[in-house]
This record gives sequence, structure tokens and C-alpha cells, in this order.
Amino acid sequence: MTSQTNAQSMLDAARQYAEQGISIIPVLTPTTDKPLDQLDEKENDELGKAPANCPNFYRGSKDATTDLDKIQGAWGSPQGTTPRNIGIATGEKYNLVVVDVDDPGKWNELLDSHGYKVPPCPKVTTGKGFHLYFSYPRTRGISNSVNKSMGFDIRSNGGYVVAPPSNHLSGEVYRLENNESLVNCPELPNWVFDLLAEDKANKAAAKETAKTKLDFKALIPAANAPSPYGMQALENECQAIAAAPQGTRNDQFNKACFSIGGLVAGGVIESNLALNYLTQAAQQSGLPTEEIAKTLASGFKAGKDNPRVAPPRADCQPIDIIKLTEVKPALSALEQLSAYTMNGRSAEMRQRMQDEKYVLDRIAILGQWTTLYAAPNTGKTLLTIWMLIQQVKAGEIDGSKVYYVNADDHYKGSVEKLELLEPHKINVLIPNQNNFDTDKLTHLIGQLTKDDEAMGQVIILDTLKKFTDLMDKKAATEFGKLARSFVGAGGTIITLAHTNKNRSDEGKRVFGGTSDILDDCDCSYVIDGGGPDGHNKYRAIFENNKARGDVAQKVVFQYSKLDGCTYEQLLNSIVRLGKKDAREADKENQLHKDIRVDKTTVDAILDALGDAELLTKVILDHVTDETPIGRRPAKNALLKWTGEDYDQGHRWTVRRGDKNEKYYKKLANPLGGFLALIGGGEP
Repeated sequence: MTSQTNAQSMLDAARQYAEQGISIIPVLTPTTDKPLDQLDEKENDELGKAPANCPNFYRGSKDATTDLDKIQGAWGSPQGTTPRNIGIATGEKYNLVVVDVDDPGKWNELLDSHGYKVPPCPKVTTGKGFHLYFSYPRTRGISNSVNKSMGFDIRSNGGYVVAPPSNHLSGEVYRLENNESLVNCPELPNWVFDLLAEDKANKAAAKETAKTKLDFKALIPAANAPSPYGMQALENECQAIAAAPQGTRNDQFNKACFSIGGLVAGGVIESNLALNYLTQAAQQSGLPTEEIAKTLASGFKAGKDNPRVAPPRADCQPIDIIKLTEVKPALSALEQLSAYTMNGRSAEMRQRMQDEKYVLDRIAILGQWTTLYAAPNTGKTLLTIWMLIQQVKAGEIDGSKVYYVNADDHYKGSVEKLELLEPHKINVLIPNQNNFDTDKLTHLIGQLTKDDEAMGQVIILDTLKKFTDLMDKKAATEFGKLARSFVGAGGTIITLAHTNKNRSDEGKRVFGGTSDILDDCDCSYVIDGGGPDGHNKYRAIFENNKARGDVAQKVVFQYSKLDGCTYEQLLNSIVRLGKKDAREADKENQLHKDIRVDKTTVDAILDALGDAELLTKVILDHVTDETPIGRRPAKNALLKWTGEDYDQGHRWTVRRGDKNEKYYKKLANPLGGFLALIGGGEP
């Protein structure tokens, strides 16, 4: 027996947890007058684990805290300390899931039979077994569950566990092995979900078997008696299901359902008999109940649409499903490798493959992950919405399958965009509205993939920084895995992200964050903006920097932005420019860049000119005397930006005097108070 933890040590431990950022609650210490061997299961579970009724702690894990004053009030007092155990809250809010193993023998046997290994993680020994600490899974949700048949429970959302150095009813103390920390736990392994699904399927199968009391060795009813041909076919298919290696079982089951469904339609086998045998064979092979039901519904129906007949005969024997599954052929590594090949399934895969349709015309392809990078206020949201609406109007995409997540907008902007997208049946999700928040979306994307419901669905994230940390390689990589899985299952993702604040040495926009998002997505564009020009028009230039498929290398849009215009008016002003107009936009973009490069020299010349008309020598003398700019670059700039067209970058005019001398004068800005091109403003 380990020495019991005293009250002061418990208070010290509670404080230490809080300082580490771990949320805790006070838990009653175990006390009972009954002999331990006379306690029933409920008493054994509750003693020493029930939440204590302390000030500020009334709702168990919902009141979990790191507040040191609350902790002092619950565990301590000026006169001394209160002997209470410590509970640690679990669930998504606290980024913690605990696997509570009460039967270590059964747990170890379970892992050995499946070949699973527990990753290095904090382990706490309890009176009966141990707790394994994991961080909450990023892409899946998990709830509290009791799995006595498998020897372990799950403590997650709304739950808590008793933590070291709490006292156990047995006299032992909860102890953290190897002096590990309970922070920075590894993520809950995926195989835990497989175990839970298996347990659920086993319980469902047992319940169904108990309800129906099927006897698979009973003689076949005389009515509609199947032929030996039909029974042999059914036995062969059941044998194939039983012998199928892991990874191919559902495919084999689907083929069997199609084959036998055809015989049922042809009157060779009775429907209920065939369904019972196929279901039992699939359960014995290890397929989960939900998967069996889906495959039966699709494969069996498809088979019945293609009837097959055979000559009827009088004698037949029942099939022993248990015997079929007792002897499974041992497959060599080469045979298993061959079983995983996709040969012969190209037609099925092509059927699942999306047609090369565009969600955003010539920019984002259906069934891909596309990322659009742009500086704030460059028009990426405006143009994305416009292109979406255009494609829905053209009948290229179904608006009801598009989910636009507007996570980077103020309330008025959210309302305006919702009103514009609603008529086209495009779904709009807004954080903190209708119980939606961004944390839920990653779980939903993962669930859509898992449930095979991603096909044809389009999710647009505006902006990506609300869903992952673009500066964190690990976070960006995890999001990439989630997005790639969703796209691999037939979904489409479009992510809007920001560029760096600074341009490259060539004056180009550069994607923001680590390169992981760009590496993982299928297609990417960097958007640069220009304007306003002399007519108050803005341009957005999409330049492709990664592509998988037939997308445009460059696309140019133009729109008008007037003071006081509505978002709808802004949207209606958008024009997609042709190649000729795009070339003009390129020239203007180059002009924009050149002016930005010469800005310091141009400003110095303008300062020299003031409102006067000056000779070349006077201007150059002023620039070289008052600034570090050399005479040659000053003279080059003076010649380069001379002319009559302000929109083309000209900043002064020139006239020749009596002796052919050149006199320069500042050119007026025709836009008056509007932002000058030389200022480098963007929409």
C-alpha cells in the first residue's frame, strides 16, 4: 500500500496543475464503513470520484478551472487544508481524452490480438488499472463511453478523471509513472476509434441475433426451395467473403451481394435466406454493422436489377457459416500485396472521379484543393463570390452543394454576402451564428470523409488562417492531411489566404506562412492588385504558381469602386478581361512597379519643382544637394516621367526655351483627392 497523500500535498499538487494550464475540480476523498469486498459496482466506482460541493464548484467538470483563488478556496483555508482528491477535466475544451483501463489483462489481450501498440504517453496507475492520457483528436469527435466487454472506458467531453496524487479507495495512491508530465500529450490514436466501432458492431450483431434467433443450420423451407446451383453459388460467395484479406472485405462483400441478388431476382434463391447468410458471413469476416447495411442496400439491389436463372433441382443442404469462417487460408506477404492491387477496378474509380468541371471558371477544378493568396482588400473574396455565382447561373455547379464559410468579416459584410448568395442556394456558414463555430468544421470535414459523404461537396474557407496556423508547420501539415483526405473522397476545397506584407525583390506578391499549404494543395494562385486608374477602376491579376489540370496561367479582372457603393454594386461592376485587355493590364502593372521603384527620386524632383518652372540644371542641382541621390539616376528619372498623361505615370511637363533650354513644370493630378498611382494604393 502506498502512503496516503496528505491535505497540504494535495493543495500543492492542485496549484501545480493550475500553473501548468490544466483545469481541475475538487473531488471527494474515499470514505466508507463497508468492507471493500461488500461494495457493489456503483459504490466502488463512485467512492472517491464524486465532485465535491465547494464554493464556485457546483457542476462538476463544467466548473473546472486554473484559478488559484478558487483552488485555495476548495482545497485550503487559513486554518489548514481540506482533504479532497483532484479531478482533471477532459474533452475537446480541455484538449484531453483519457483511456481508463480497469482490466489490464483484457486490454493487453485486445491490443495483442489486433497488433496495436500504445504510443508513448502519460500513464497514471490507479487502484484497479491505469489511465492513458491523450490530446483531443483534431479531425474526429469522441464522447464518454463504457466498454466493459473490452476492459476500458473513455473519458472525454463532459467528463473528468481522478488525478495524481489522489487517494484511492483501496488505499493506493494515483501515481504518474516515470515522472512524466500531463501536458503536451500525443493525439488519441485512430485505432481507438476502430476498437469502439468494433465493440458497437459486436453489440449490435448480438442484439440482432438474439432478436431474430436465426438458425443457420436449419433446413431450408420447402416453399420456394432453392436449387443446388443456387445454394452452391451462395456457399461460394460466403466462402469468398470469409477468406477476403483485410482491406478487400467490403469489395468482396459488394460483389457477392450483386451476384446473389441476381439469382434472387431469377427465383433461384429465396431473398430472406440469401440476406441472412450474406449478413452472417460479413459479420464473421469482421465488417462493421453500418458498412454491411450500406453494402447490402446498394449491391443487393443492383444485382436484383440484373436477374440470373439456373435449372432448379430438388435436393440441397444448409450452409454452415461458422465452419466457413473457421478455416481461413493463410496468405503469404506476396498474396496479401497482390490482394491490395486496384487492377480491374478502373471503371469503378472512373465512375467516382469528378468530371473536370470548374467551381471557379478556369481557376478551381471540381474535386481539387485550390488556394488563392492575396493581400487584404485586393478583391479575393469579392471575385470568388462573383465566380461562384457565375458558375451556378451557368449550370456548371449545384449551389446547394457549395458551403461558403465567411469567417473573416464584420456583421454588415456577412449580411450583405448572405443576401447575395441565398438566391443561388449557396450555403453560407458564419461563426457565432446559428450555433456554428470554426472549431466544428474540421471535425465535420473529417466525418464527411469517414462517412463517404464528401463526393460532390464544395467547401470554401474564407480565410484559411481562421482554421489553422499558417506559420506552424505541424498545424499546416495536419490541415493538409485533412484536406487531402476530403478531396480524395471526392470533395472540393477552396481556401483563401493572405500574402506576405513585403513583396519579393522582383516586386511580386509572395504567399504567406510556411510552404506546407502550397505543397499539399492541387492548385494555387497569387493575386496582385492595381489601381485606381484615371477612371477609378481597379484590377486584380491572378497568376498561377501551381496546377494539376487545365487551368489558366493568368486571369485578369476589373471592377469599379466608388465611394458609398454597395457590395452588390461592386459585384455587378466586375468584368473578366480578355487577352488583349490583360496585356494592357500587364503594362499597367509594370508601370505601377516602375513608379514604385523610382518613387524616392520622383518625390525629390517634385519637391525641387514646387509650383515653379525650372531648368534641368536647377532641378538636378537641388536633388543632388538635398538628397543622397546621384546626378545620373536623377536625370534618368527626369526624362522617364516627363509627359502629358498622368495615368501613364507622367509627373511633369517640359517646354523648350529660346536657346533650346528645357523648362520643367509639375503635372496636375486629374483625380484630385483620389489616391495617386505613385502612392501604390490597392483596393
